[in-house]
Amino acid sequence: MLPCGGVCGGVMALGGSNEHQGIGTPHLHADIHVVCVHQYRTLHEIADLIAKEFDGKALLEYYTDE
Repeated sequence: MLPCGGVCGGVMALGGSNEHQGIGTPHLHADIHVVCVHQYRTLHEIADLIAKEFDGKALLEYYTDE
């Protein structure tokens, strides 16, 4: 994994296998385990962080800034 993630973001693990359908068309089945900044927190802890630190005005300014 790159320090800032990669094509899929921060990925801890990737696994897959290919198979051929009846007419010989190959395709891939894969699992990608993407890292989340809050992956080791409970939903209650995440909700508390959002309630304390979320600034809706700053987010709105970011998306509407020209």
